Amino acid sequence: MEIRIKIQNQEIKYNISTGFSLEENLFLANAIKQAYAILYNTRIDLKYENDEKIKNFAEAIFGNDDFSILRKNIEDIILKIRGGKLKFLKQKIFEENGAKNINVLASVEKDEDSFIKIYTPFFNTKNFKDDRSGIVIHELAHLCGLEQEKEKFSLESAEALKNFCLLCAGKISLEEINKGKDKKEKFENKSEDELTYRADQPRAPKGQSNGGQWIPQDGGNSESSENGKSGNKSDSRNKKSPREEKTNSETKKPLTLNEAKDIISEALDMLDDMDGNKGRFNSEEAKELLLGTAIQETDLNPRPQDARMKDGKMVQGDANGLFQMERRTFDDLMNRYLPQKYPEIYDQIKKAFTPAGVKLDHD
Repeated sequence: MEIRIKIQNQEIKYNISTGFSLEENLFLANAIKQAYAILYNTRIDLKYENDEKIKNFAEAIFGNDDFSILRKNIEDIILKIRGGKLKFLKQKIFEENGAKNINVLASVEKDEDSFIKIYTPFFNTKNFKDDRSGIVIHELAHLCGLEQEKEKFSLESAEALKNFCLLCAGKISLEEINKGKDKKEKFENKSEDELTYRADQPRAPKGQSNGGQWIPQDGGNSESSENGKSGNKSDSRNKKSPREEKTNSETKKPLTLNEAKDIISEALDMLDDMDGNKGRFNSEEAKELLLGTAIQETDLNPRPQDARMKDGKMVQGDANGLFQMERRTFDDLMNRYLPQKYPEIYDQIKKAFTPAGVKLDHD
């Protein structure tokens, strides 16, 4: 099936095989969008060869700051995405020489120049923390001929190129890359109340008190992706602000897929009730858009924004919640958009969520 997405005024076409659920399709599309944006912005960064930050990153990852080969490799990957011939194949578990490996999130065929295989663990955001846009970049680099897996010091390494791009985008730090080179991070076994989205997760039979809910099963509790490496994890916070500590103490586990769907549907139902027009807000399209946004932005884990690299330093953003809404967006909605476009809904939201005389706050 052909999929078309728009990124930075550029229409990108690719194909997916059967087997992808709607949520998986949205998740993959967002990963591709982010991968393209990261590659595009990294290519722009490489035009400024005298930028000390970029030179330092190149020196740290590749051992030199000669951008010519690096720039060509990134341009080749961008052209590969724009070519419209990519195909993503859904498969359950990576298998090689009869042995299965549940740690692999994606792979490519050496004899194919356009096929990327996506395995079920790619959608398991609890046990595998690897940045999915980084996984996509990694596999695209393989399609363009970069075969090595070294984290650093090789211009022929898909892993090194991915790490450089994520570093420029502020998604990882050099400390994380170096840590990932030494060892892979192991994840603790999940408890029953920490279930998260897995496409093959079994559900309790109908008629039971927990009918339709996910139930635990063995498997999937493992080290991070062999393709992605543990060094490309996007959660790079070391020190937490009081705001982070407070929020994280209240949100100890991600939402399950069903919980997120219920929350989104209830919120849209509430808007319908406030508006008095059933179905105006709670449409299938709106629910799909919000669910895909939540999966991509937070892996269904409401939290303050992760720290990110800016001008060589880790900075804390002010985005918050399931959809990572920034304060200025919240202020614009509450001070301009809602009062002007939906004044009745605005008044009801204030009455429903704030005591008399208290202002509804971003936090």
